[in-house]
Amino acid sequence: MARIRFVQQDGAENVIEVGSGVSVMLAAVRNGVAGIEGECGGCLDCATCHVYVDESQVDGLPPPQPDELELLGARPDMAS
Repeated sequence: MARIRFVQQDGAENVIEVGSGVSVMLAAVRNGVAGIEGECGGCLDCATCHVYVDESQVDGLPPPQPDELELLGARPDMAS
């Protein structure tokens, strides 16, 4: 199982354990994490699930998929 730590703007934290194959968005929605609505159902359309990954953890993630990069390219502040 993976552990995901959600940190709200006010510093409040919520740690959730999720099984393999469960998206961060789906884990958040299923566990009532504030601020992540997932209205698009994970289609990269509503932009409520954008996250910032701790730089020390970035190397452990797969590279972004083309559709993810395309979405971020539409937001100049998030493309880097």
